[in-house]
Parts: sequence; C-alpha cells; structure tokens
Amino acid sequence: MLDIAVLPTVDVNINLAAAIQLKNMIEAHWQFATIEEVHQFFDEDEMKNRVTIIFGEEDREYVRSNMIRSVTEATSFQVLAQLEEVIYHVSNKTLPEGILPQISELINSSDEKKVFGGLTALKAIVKKFEYSSKSERVHLNEIATHLFPKLEQTLVSLLEIDTEEGVRAKAMIVETIRRGN
Repeated sequence: MLDIAVLPTVDVNINLAAAIQLKNMIEAHWQFATIEEVHQFFDEDEMKNRVTIIFGEEDREYVRSNMIRSVTEATSFQVLAQLEEVIYHVSNKTLPEGILPQISELINSSDEKKVFGGLTALKAIVKKFEYSSKSERVHLNEIATHLFPKLEQTLVSLLEIDTEEGVRAKAMIVETIRRGN
C-alpha cells in the first residue's frame, strides 16, 4: 500500500485510496503483533464481527523504513496528508530508530520537495508529544535541540517566498515549533 500510495504512474485517486487504506489499517491494527494480543484486547462477542489485520515484523519494518521517504514522493497534498497520519500513528506506538537523522537530512536538502517532506514528517512526530508529560518528552527535547534551530533558519529563508508551497512550509514550521514548546 505504501508503494502504491506514491507510485507516479497511476492516477492520483489510486494513490489517495492506497494512502487512506494504509492509514486506516495502521490506525486500527498496528498495535497488534499477534492474534493472541487481539484476543486479549477484545472479548469473544467483539471478535465475531471483527476483521483484524496482523502486520508481520517484515511489514512493520518496511513501513518504518520507508514512511519518511514516502512523504517526499507523495503525488498530491491529499496523499501527503494521509502519509503524515501514517507517520503519526506508527511513531505514536514506537518512535522508529534512525528517524531523526532521516528527517534532518531532508530538512537540510536543497530540494524543495524533500524539505517539505521532512517538515511534514517532523510535524507528525512532534504532534505525538504535544500533550505529553515532561517525562515522556525526552525525544521531543532531542528533536528541539537538533532540529528547531534549522527550522528557524528555514523559516527566515522562506519569508520572501509567496508560492503555495512556501506558505504551506512556513505554516508547517510555525505549527511544529508551537507544538514542540
């Protein structure tokens, strides 16, 4: 689904349908690694009418490893919004290893689409910590220390740009910094 969501050779509606399906599957089923976990969470009556998808470890790793790349390849803003939710839901369960260097690399890129993808991914991760207690914000403090100064520099460099993408990027930076404080 992740690959179909960003496949440039298909109609954008197919990209969007795949992105929505992936987001919905992750939102509803990502927390269950085994069918036994599902049975512990739901009683027998709930299980009769419930369809449960178990993401195998190989599938989980594929999503974790490729979700940041996917936001740089989104074919529309609607697809990008769904992929942002994928990042949020996956990161909400466990922050994937190595995700911050990937985002930092994108934000430091000279490619506008990569910068925007990095900002989108960062916004989704910071959103996870928005209402967390101080003890749960360890990762957010790391993010703020390493990436917020770059965000401020990027915001200053975008002040003169009045394109739709520039305005979206500025709004995203401001929202990310606001959520992180």
